[in-house]
Amino acid sequence: MSDTTTTTSDTVKIEKVTAWILQSGAEADILDAVATLWPSDDAPSLIAAAVMKIAETADAQREWIRAWCLESTRLTYAKMIEIGDFTNALRAIKQIDELSQPLIGNDPLERARGQLQNRKAAI
Repeated sequence: MSDTTTTTSDTVKIEKVTAWILQSGAEADILDAVATLWPSDDAPSLIAAAVMKIAETADAQREWIRAWCLESTRLTYAKMIEIGDFTNALRAIKQIDELSQPLIGNDPLERARGQLQNRKAAI
């Protein structure tokens, strides 16, 4: 697999490996399947690329969910102020503050990228 470009056939292979991972395929089984179907390809690199694809999807979903929670909390805050529930308004402020903090050390995309780099370095 090329480091800089992904051909259509590589994309199809990565999608297939991703499907195997999502179907709870064991790593040994996936390695065997890749070796059987695509003997000239590097199985660990295909697995790493599939894991990275999963992590990118998870990362996008996580950001969307955080944005939704932030907006919902903002609306809840406004409602609490409107009805005079200042205790829960303060709770909403605290939650907004927590949601606005970056998730340090818990980035699945960065972990997947690191694993991909480690696999490439080992080859």
